[in-house]
Amino acid sequence: MKTILSKQTQRTIMIVLSALIVMSFSAAALVQPAAAVTCKFRHPVEAGETVSSIAALYGISWLDIVEANNLQEPYTLQIDQRLCIPSGSQPSDTVVTEDGETGGPSLDALIGLRSLLVEVNGIAKNTVVNLRVGNHPSSHLLTIGRFKTDKNGHYKGYFSLPSHDYIQTQYAQVCIKNVWTDEIACDIFPNPGWHFYVPRCAGPR
Repeated sequence: MKTILSKQTQRTIMIVLSALIVMSFSAAALVQPAAAVTCKFRHPVEAGETVSSIAALYGISWLDIVEANNLQEPYTLQIDQRLCIPSGSQPSDTVVTEDGETGGPSLDALIGLRSLLVEVNGIAKNTVVNLRVGNHPSSHLLTIGRFKTDKNGHYKGYFSLPSHDYIQTQYAQVCIKNVWTDEIACDIFPNPGWHFYVPRCAGPR
């Protein structure tokens, strides 16, 4: 009888040990660190922002932000909290990239006698923008066209100037203006054809 009880006891001990081993492996698997997430941007949270509004800003799903930052319900954010943005496109507002550099709208222009080549980057996708041009220095700018950025916040194209002598100074001022928010970005560019300008002479009285 003792021998039978001893075998049963050994069997019970083996079962318990086996169960403990399986549980320990399962627990170890649960505490494994999450895979490293590559952050395309680092977004500093501002007052009033939510996970959904930030996701819309970059054109990605709010779930991507939740998973990249291991956020828990109810997904409360703190002001100045830096969120990892794993994908998407850079919005028009200034953001901080992974290497610490700030970004925002960039404007480049090439001025000809009758046309203007414009290229912009860093604007929110599908944004309607007015293009304004004038002499520098001058407070008067003329809207010469309108364009819409693509899904990457980029646009490049030509615009006709009102006349071959519209830009009469050595430098021109070129501005892009968001038609919805009135945000403006301007820069000064050389006008290679300015010396071709001949002032109109007043006719006989």
